[in-house]
Amino acid sequence: MRKLMTLSVGRAVMRSDGFSGAVEIVIPHVPLGDYPSDDEVSRRMKPTLDALRQATEFSKVIEEAVVPIASELPDHRAESPPSLPAAPLSTAIVSVDEQAMLDEIRSAPTLGTTDHYFRLTWNFRRGDKVKKRLLGRGLIRLDRQESKNGRPKEIMVIV
Repeated sequence: MRKLMTLSVGRAVMRSDGFSGAVEIVIPHVPLGDYPSDDEVSRRMKPTLDALRQATEFSKVIEEAVVPIASELPDHRAESPPSLPAAPLSTAIVSVDEQAMLDEIRSAPTLGTTDHYFRLTWNFRRGDKVKKRLLGRGLIRLDRQESKNGRPKEIMVIV
């Protein structure tokens, strides 16, 4: 252990399959020169990046949902929390997952959020992602109901 901790520069301990012990090896010094500057790296990468940009085929741009930050969410401790602005459903284009979540909420409006995820057989990450998109688009709001175990139940309500 002491030898391992006091190895000089250019020396290492190496093990290999089929051998019982380790050996000390000498690693030759190879001067690599100075590191290239950011400008030099950019100059060298430009042809490759330009070719990549030309060969890339981008899909149709889909506007991402704006998810409100915690300070912008309604206060759930209030008696009747203000709802997020609603987008008209007739003009809203929803994904398959969003439609599945909306249908699930309509079918069982008193269930908690995690119960909906369970019934949809979604993991928490997927369910939370869809919930945040629906919240950001103003299609649902969150209400909290007191429960028997002391922890409030989060209810998703279609706006």
